[in-house]
Amino acid sequence: MVQQQAFFLSEFEIFQKENPEKFQKKTRSSTGRSVPKTFDCASCGLDKKSVSGRITRTGRNGTILIVGLCPSKQDDDLSTLFSGSSGAYLNSTFRDLGVNFYKDCTHTNIVQCACCEKSLTGRRKYGTVPSKRQMKCCQKNLEKDIEEVKPDLIICFGGAATKAVLSPESVKLPNNLKMHGKVIPSQKRGCWVGSMLPPGNILAGRKRDHAVFVSDLSNILSKLGEPFPKPLTMVGNHIVLDSEEAVEILEELSRSEKSVAFDYETNGLYSQAVDAKLLTVGLSNDVSKGYCIHLANPNWNLIEQSLVFEKLAQFLDSPVPKVVQNYNMEELWSRSCWCTNEEFYLGYNGINTCAQLQNRHNGFGLSSI
Repeated sequence: MVQQQAFFLSEFEIFQKENPEKFQKKTRSSTGRSVPKTFDCASCGLDKKSVSGRITRTGRNGTILIVGLCPSKQDDDLSTLFSGSSGAYLNSTFRDLGVNFYKDCTHTNIVQCACCEKSLTGRRKYGTVPSKRQMKCCQKNLEKDIEEVKPDLIICFGGAATKAVLSPESVKLPNNLKMHGKVIPSQKRGCWVGSMLPPGNILAGRKRDHAVFVSDLSNILSKLGEPFPKPLTMVGNHIVLDSEEAVEILEELSRSEKSVAFDYETNGLYSQAVDAKLLTVGLSNDVSKGYCIHLANPNWNLIEQSLVFEKLAQFLDSPVPKVVQNYNMEELWSRSCWCTNEEFYLGYNGINTCAQLQNRHNGFGLSSI
């Protein structure tokens, strides 16, 4: 039977419907322009907009490297760094803690040209935040500063500065409200890296913000002279695949006179899921030695697996002091694996907390850090 064409479609419309690929619009990028393949001063362009262009690091090559966001208007006018109200505030605060901000520290920024825009009349408008592209264009300058100064301590003002120094390409850092005051031993930089709130935020805030700023700075400066931790290696770390060895290790740690740190690795977050499974458990009572027991080892038979889990339960129930990262998760997974569902849900859905449930049932004696 021949299909009758609709009377309201012209020949062109019928052809358009039968050949849609010939009428598809060409797609364009969201910005309408291509992203430069190279990231350098030429592709950034800030040096041509600002008064002083690129302002290189200042200071006397002290053991402390100060890293800010970008030069201010005052910095651009004077061709120096931290010359405005933020610099005066930092100088006063550092002096109160026994450090000369200008003599004991070297200063730089993650973007080394002042961020400004020129109007049609030629006037410069300051105060814009550097874009991610501009930060990337200037990253090699920051890398060079760190390499040449070789600081013992890097103090980053603001979340963008902290991210640029630590360079976590695939790791998302917490925001600066959670990071401020923290000190991280960066193996990549070979020194301590501290994160601070930007001084401009403190100047525009309240008096109690100043107290927080001073406390954070004091904590970070206390790392000066402290031995830098050695990088972690596989030396001393043992992956346990043999069930008899796993039993011996768990029995030994159950009699340990020192605290034992342990941590689970699972196939999900929820211990009551249908397919919930403990994959490994890491244990250590010595900073130079640790064990990782493969609990989901497919080469173990049911008897071997049951024996290992029994010894792990005995370790958890032993009076040995235990140190746990993320106490709540380990507590719930332990109870899910070795307690009845009634006991588990009493602690999870009832009025009792995990700690109260631990006391009631003479639990595992876990201590959080």
